[in-house]
Amino acid sequence: MTDDVQVCFVKEIDHIGIAVNDLESAINLYVDLFGAILEIDNEVVDQGVRIAMLKFRSGTRLELMQPLNNEGTVARFLNKRGNALHHCCFAVENLEETLSKASNSNIDLIDHAPRQGVDGQIAFIHPKATGGILVELVQR
Repeated sequence: MTDDVQVCFVKEIDHIGIAVNDLESAINLYVDLFGAILEIDNEVVDQGVRIAMLKFRSGTRLELMQPLNNEGTVARFLNKRGNALHHCCFAVENLEETLSKASNSNIDLIDHAPRQGVDGQIAFIHPKATGGILVELVQR
């Protein structure tokens, strides 16, 4: 990718994803200690995770992810790193267009087409393309 190529216009940071071994304890921590509000508590079976989306008064959101089993990317992540920051998610206007531009710019993608997430259409950019950070894009 060249420095003069703008692949997408990011509206905002949508949320930060945190992988956890114990979702209930993590929810309680952020609600009781930091005053977060639980917006979503849902299983995303095709991704092998239970998701809790927490929102703070400022509008900042955290996504807590617990694997449903010992398979899948989040389970492998936890086995390797333990509870830790998993990804940063950016909201975009047009996810399909963003993925097309990224692909045409030779950006290493995990998802070449949008898929359904817990809160909109999502796709991931490979950490090799973003300095080691897993980046999720969402169109809500």
